[in-house]
Amino acid sequence: LTVGQPVADLVVMKSIDNAAPQVGDQVVFTLTVMNTGPDDATGVELTDILPAGVSYDSDNSGGQYVGGIWTVGSLTNGQTASIEITATVTTTGTFVNTAEVTAVDQLDPDSTPGTGNPDEDDQSSVQFTTEQPVADLSLLKEVDTANPTQGGTVTFTLTLTNNGPDDATGVVVGDVLPAGMSYV
Repeated sequence: LTVGQPVADLVVMKSIDNAAPQVGDQVVFTLTVMNTGPDDATGVELTDILPAGVSYDSDNSGGQYVGGIWTVGSLTNGQTASIEITATVTTTGTFVNTAEVTAVDQLDPDSTPGTGNPDEDDQSSVQFTTEQPVADLSLLKEVDTANPTQGGTVTFTLTLTNNGPDDATGVVVGDVLPAGMSYV
């Protein structure tokens, strides 16, 4: 530490609005960086590359977020900046999303930008797990006449129920008529 050298201690906090999303759900990552001083920080940049398993939708940054790099710019002593990054879950699994200060013009007394050290306060991570949706389908088939006469009409009723817990998509039911019957 050099006497008179500006010092800006940047602290990063990261959260997710849903740590157990399903494939197709949107999640919102909130990233906050705070300058605890004692001096102002300039040239502040954070890297927050979304993990495989989610795809970027949008953000509401107070700076510029491009390609996983959030350019914050300047933070006065005590000032915070936040960004919300909205993404869609694309696959199942357990994922970790990490954000870290990767650039600042001043000395950070307890962290070194861009080192990937999870013990430093200029980095924060969230973990989330996605699971395949589960649907419990049951099919009931009923006939209006159990002993039909030749040439008579028979009506089959199919009732499909989803007992959940999740919605079922892409459901197809096949029903082949028995030998000796034709579709009317």
